[in-house]
Amino acid sequence: MLWLLAPAALAVIWALYSISPAKKAARLVGEAAKTVEALQSEVDACRSNCRAEVSAAVASRRDDIQFSRLQAISVEELKKHATGLRLQPLRDAGIGSMADLQNWSQGRLEGLRGVGPKSAAQIPGIVQRISSSVKSQPVADPEPPFHRDKEQALVLAIYRELQCERSLDRVPSDFHKLRSETNEIREQVSSKTRFFRWVWTFGRSEDIRSAIAAAQATSRSYEKGICTNHWTE
Repeated sequence: MLWLLAPAALAVIWALYSISPAKKAARLVGEAAKTVEALQSEVDACRSNCRAEVSAAVASRRDDIQFSRLQAISVEELKKHATGLRLQPLRDAGIGSMADLQNWSQGRLEGLRGVGPKSAAQIPGIVQRISSSVKSQPVADPEPPFHRDKEQALVLAIYRELQCERSLDRVPSDFHKLRSETNEIREQVSSKTRFFRWVWTFGRSEDIRSAIAAAQATSRSYEKGICTNHWTE
């Protein structure tokens, strides 16, 4: 009959453990560690998002400038690279510059009336070489008054990144050390307050008492410090 009471006894013991100072200590230090990790995630996300925005703005402005340069190169440039090309069929199709010829394949060109197989085979290669030459040219840094939309977007992205870095400058200098120490305390408290260690002494061992004290001290330090003085406020 006694064995039938074992599950009930175990449930009672587990319930007592769940509301014990040891279990509470493990929760307290776990919450402190989560606070640190959440703040670290905010820092990483802020920096990553700002850098990604700047990179995207740089690429967008570069593509815009390169497209403008290709627009400035007339289809007449094709004649410098091959003989016998008839350009009127291209003009009839609304093609007037190298920018207009981007992504035109041989098959698509062959579909234009007046463009023969030989010309259709030559043109994409010529366009590719000209485009590569244009893309290899340096792109100057933007200068005031930033009339172009892409320049304004880039300047705004850089400004946001600077604001982000200024905000992150308020991160305590010892934050990374604090994060490491908090995770170490969490591991120690978790190890010392496990259920079977608690049951063995019913929560009265010196290890459990020291773990509870460490968890309470850690929790108090976060309530007085990081949790009430968020540097990004």
